[in-house]
Amino acid sequence: MEATKKRETCEERIQSELDDRLTDIKALFGEIEAEDVVFDEKRGEGKGEATCGPLEASYSPADYDDEEERGEAVIEMLQDAANEQRYEYGLCADYVSAGTFDDDGPGYFRYQLSWGGPSDEFRFFLDADQTCYKVTYCFQDWFDGAERVLYGTDKDLLLSVFADFAEMGVVEAEIEKARDDS
Repeated sequence: MEATKKRETCEERIQSELDDRLTDIKALFGEIEAEDVVFDEKRGEGKGEATCGPLEASYSPADYDDEEERGEAVIEMLQDAANEQRYEYGLCADYVSAGTFDDDGPGYFRYQLSWGGPSDEFRFFLDADQTCYKVTYCFQDWFDGAERVLYGTDKDLLLSVFADFAEMGVVEAEIEKARDDS
């Protein structure tokens, strides 16, 4: 009889999933730095490719006099791609009212990245004046789930994402919509 392989729990998988998402979020919403860029010079006809998180830029190394100039140009190309793609990355940004999912926890603003099995999202917990006091990452997969509170530079990065949503009016509009629906 063939032994079945035990499937990892969400708790066992969450750190790897979070690290991958933070890499993507940093590329899309943060400042791209030289150490974040991976170069591949093996493409045909003198073309190269640079990647950073979910972003790619094709370039021709021969177009640049030196490594530093090439690096600066590629970072600029990647940053332009990030500006075009950042708001296409997730599935939705909305407000989840307290009690929506049969628990008594507080409501939160959600940046949902994927849905189904597995699903993941960042949750922004707000005080009465809509200031975020806690950011978590939630990873769920078919009747299992795990959540991590973010601290330090990870929290700062996600607070900048939240600030973008707030500046566009998304946070206030979604909270108002949730109030109207209740």
